[in-house]
Formats: sequence, structure tokens, C-alpha cells
Amino acid sequence: MPPFAQLRGKDVINGVNYASGSAGILDETGKVNMGARIPMNQQILQNHRAVVSKITKEMRNDPAASKKHLAKCIYAVQIGSNDYINNFFMPKFYDTSRRLTMPTFTNVLIQQLSQQLRILYDFGARKFAVFGLPLIGCTPNAVSVHGTDGKPCVEKINKAAALFNEKLQLLVHQLNANLTSAKMTYLNPPGLPVDLSLFANAESCCEIGGGGGELCIRDSSPCSSPEKYIFWDGVHLTETHYKIIAESAYSCTSPSCAAPFNIQKLAKL
Repeated sequence: MPPFAQLRGKDVINGVNYASGSAGILDETGKVNMGARIPMNQQILQNHRAVVSKITKEMRNDPAASKKHLAKCIYAVQIGSNDYINNFFMPKFYDTSRRLTMPTFTNVLIQQLSQQLRILYDFGARKFAVFGLPLIGCTPNAVSVHGTDGKPCVEKINKAAALFNEKLQLLVHQLNANLTSAKMTYLNPPGLPVDLSLFANAESCCEIGGGGGELCIRDSSPCSSPEKYIFWDGVHLTETHYKIIAESAYSCTSPSCAAPFNIQKLAKL
């Protein structure tokens, strides 16, 4: 699926990727420490709005045909990690944690995301695959920056992610009940072991440098067997684990990982 920046002609009909590195639900997330990025609001109100216009144009300027097409599309939404990693838990650059408690901040995120999903719905979206947050307190970056007091992961960060996921599941249920024709499902990221001890001494496949780097050091050589690693760099999983997440999202039949249904069923609705 091509990124929005490389979208050409009729490719718009087959899908678009709006994702932007370090972007968050909140406009401020990642801005100070990471620089240029496209937050969720801009992804929707600017980029997706432009795509909807292009789709309408490709369909002979027929808004009804455009709406019908958009209703068949699956909108995969996975966002929120950066709002914690590159905002709330980064007091050196953001005052968020001094102004808000973690539960209050989480409520702010959920309220904002609710508005964003509603805007997508107003644009014509009907099918949503909404992903919860993974164990972001177990990344090599989080462990290096925050420390773990001898435990495998940073508990305060994982607790924040768990609270976000709990509230996100409730949001999906509420939007399904309140938005006519909405077909939303919550997908809980699998593939990460429940036994956190497996994260002890978790290393990244590439060299990320000291002091909590997130990305691979430029021109450094990656490991020879990335499939044996959980993390590619300081924050991102390897392809092997992303495949596990994708396969589970598509076919999982347990409410613990797909509620109320998986993507395979969502596509048929």
C-alpha cells in the first residue's frame, strides 16, 4: 500500500498509508524531540480529505459512488504509543506529566481519538480495525532510558499502555453502538509473550547506541538472523513479530485478541 506522499493516479482506489514516524493522537507529540512528522489530525483532515476528493474524481465526480467505495474499505488504525513514549514519559521535552496524571492523560487521548474516528466515519469510513498498544515498556529504548529495577520491563509504561487498551476497547464498543452502520473491531496485539521474563536482556537486531537510541545507527550492520530477535531497533519489532500480529488480527477467534471479530470477518461484513 503506497504512502500518501507517493500516491499516483488511480492507485488511490486501492488504498493509502497515512502513517508518519513519531506521530501521535495529539498534535504536540514528537514535535519537540523528533521534529517534522504528520500527526493524526493532519493525516485525517488534510491527507485523507484530499484522498476522498481524488476518489470522487476517479468515480466521475459521483459522491454517492465514492461513499459506497469508502464503505467497503478497512481503516486500520494503530496509534497512541508515541503519545506515551515521545510525550508523557519524556518530561525533559514535555510538561504533560507535570500537568496531568497518567489516567487523566489517557482519557484525553481516548477523547481525542474518539473525535478522530468520528471524523473518518463522517468522511464515509464504516469498517475500522483498531489496534491496541503493545508492551511499549519492554522496548530496548524504554529499558535503557527509564531502567527497570531488575525487572524485565518498565512497569509504569506498560501499565499506561494497558489502561489505554482497556479504555480503547470501551470506545470501540460505544462507537459501534452509537454510529449507524459502523463496524469497528478492537485488535489486541499478540505475539509478545505474556511471560515478561522472556524480555530480560532483550536486544535489538541493529546497533542503536547508548543512552536510549530509538533507531539504528546510520550505516551500522544489522544482525545476521533478525528472525531470532523480538526487536529490530530500539522501539520497533522485527518482521517476524509483525507477521504474527498480522496473522492474529486476520484469523484470531478469541475475544482476547479480536473483539467483536477479526479482520477476515470484518472484510465480509
